[in-house]
Amino acid sequence: MRVLIRVDASPVIGSGHLVRCRSLARALQAHGAEVRFCGRFPAGTWQQALIGEGAVLPLQEFEAAAVNPREAVWLPCSEAEDAAATLQVLNERNSWSPDWIVVDHYGLSAAWQQQMRVGLTNVRIVVVDDLADRPHDPDLLVDHNFFGAVTASRYDDLLPKQRDLSLCLGPQFALLDPLYASFQGCLLPRRRLRRLLISLGGAGDAVLLLKILQVLVAFPNRRFDVQLVMGCFAQGLAEIQALCDQLQVEQIRMLPSLAPLMAAADVSIGAGGTTTWERLCMGLPSITYSLAANQEGYSQQLADQGLIRYLGPAERFDAQELQTVLQEWQKDPASFQQQSCQGMALVDGFGCVRVARLMASAMDTAQLPQPFNLQDWQWPDGLALQPLLPATPCAGDWQSCPPGPLRLLDRIEMQRRQDEPSTLYWGRQQGDSAANALRVTVLSSPDAWMNQFIPALLQNALDLGCGLRWIHYHEHLRPGDVCFLLSYGRIVSRPLLDLHRHNLVVHASALPQGKGWSPMTWQILDGAHKIPLTLFEAVAGLDAGPIHAQQQLVLQGHELAPEWQQLQARATVQLCSDWLEAYPNSAAWGQPQQGEETVYPRRRPQDSRLDPECRLRDLFPLLRVVDNQVYPAFFDLDGHCYRLTIEPCDPAPPLR
Repeated sequence: MRVLIRVDASPVIGSGHLVRCRSLARALQAHGAEVRFCGRFPAGTWQQALIGEGAVLPLQEFEAAAVNPREAVWLPCSEAEDAAATLQVLNERNSWSPDWIVVDHYGLSAAWQQQMRVGLTNVRIVVVDDLADRPHDPDLLVDHNFFGAVTASRYDDLLPKQRDLSLCLGPQFALLDPLYASFQGCLLPRRRLRRLLISLGGAGDAVLLLKILQVLVAFPNRRFDVQLVMGCFAQGLAEIQALCDQLQVEQIRMLPSLAPLMAAADVSIGAGGTTTWERLCMGLPSITYSLAANQEGYSQQLADQGLIRYLGPAERFDAQELQTVLQEWQKDPASFQQQSCQGMALVDGFGCVRVARLMASAMDTAQLPQPFNLQDWQWPDGLALQPLLPATPCAGDWQSCPPGPLRLLDRIEMQRRQDEPSTLYWGRQQGDSAANALRVTVLSSPDAWMNQFIPALLQNALDLGCGLRWIHYHEHLRPGDVCFLLSYGRIVSRPLLDLHRHNLVVHASALPQGKGWSPMTWQILDGAHKIPLTLFEAVAGLDAGPIHAQQQLVLQGHELAPEWQQLQARATVQLCSDWLEAYPNSAAWGQPQQGEETVYPRRRPQDSRLDPECRLRDLFPLLRVVDNQVYPAFFDLDGHCYRLTIEPCDPAPPLR
């Protein structure tokens, strides 16, 4: 299957269209497709960062002033001229002719699409749109926006009545990179405001950013850190840099993905566009500003549903309004917890998979999923999908559908859930250079406490140019170079370990002493203040592999579980990151374990029982290791059982 993607990017129109098309391209490549990009966008390092080293068919560049989104001028020429130029660059490639054209461009409509059909016999066309402001002539139309009850009817008068086409409408078709989907099920709803992430898109908005930073500088009692992502085209100003220095803002540029940053943040301030759906998928509560007119409608709809805090167009910025929301979030984190949960429920990150499967099925009927009967399947709770056309309409969940074979989309969705996960490693390296990239897998349990810290390791691996997979079940392991098993509670068999050259585990003890379960907890109960973390190779025996590195963790004696877990997680990420950075030299660091072996037993919920006759000081070591949610402290008294939770607080005011 050959796919041509027609898309533009520039400092004027931003990079959102190209980013989502790149995500779709990766899903198509996982289906064996040959993908090429065609359009007008800057060359050099920026192009390599966003597109990689895949084939690019450039169109003639024009003066920047020829495009003006504020006046709805998205093309520097007519549609007919653009279609002719696209056909010309294709003709120059001799025998390369696409089976599909994906067009993601606000300046191209049915006229362009019909001209491409004339020039390319039997070509199929995918239109990616979110404006619904002009006619189209596609075989498949994708619009990930949410407009409530009218979502499914926005294109009724804009599509040909005689063409047999499919509509992919709604957030389940948001074209996000596969890395976002891998976070599903392992991120907790945000509970407190500790880290604020600012990202205003590829083009950025220096005026808006300046106003936001001015609010943060004047913000009273600010108790959160600030990270700032500078877009690909964003231009810094001296005044902005001065404010960043004053706020000690961490500035980040040219990232292949914001997923790890979003996973590690608690709230965000961002622009509308593609990143809206990325933030929702990651459950990241957001304050959103629209930077273009096309972002206003769906942003308001999402705000009405409680999914985002929309503060209007950037040009109507209100400093007091922003400060009020941030103060509310800092004082009452519950105000954004619900938003975090709802976002993850709305966007699951598999939109590219769904669209790619539709395209592949249209080319090869052998890839078409076989029909399922309703009696053989039940949807997971809360999953609702918009119907594809042509299809038998369903007015709600699966139970309202008529008996018999399910719709094509339902069959594709079922197959995706039943199939093995993609073997694609995601990362900065694309194209031919991917062959030399280190393939890194992170395996953690879906409910592991470590999951909220793993994004930092993913970000470090991306910065090192690694290919990445983050999975939560060892059955999903695929051949690679390095696998980090972090907070994974199941046994991995030798054949599965053999899929990677190195399988690395971080254990909180001086191996071979302290093998087994919960070593950090047992040592804190014993009164230890210095606890070694050991990076070692996983082998068939229990915690028996060669040791690669160790790091000492120093505790003060007051840290409760969330606090010492954070210290442990940061040290774990550092050990793993240092090993990756030193690879391949680090592969030779392993040394056999030496000394006497001891093994800790598994802890049970009953181990959190308190003796009510003991002094509070004597009970404090146990209170330091209990989990308030999963394994809370409790005690029995006079035939009744009582549960205790413990958390740090500010000192009480003196009695008057």
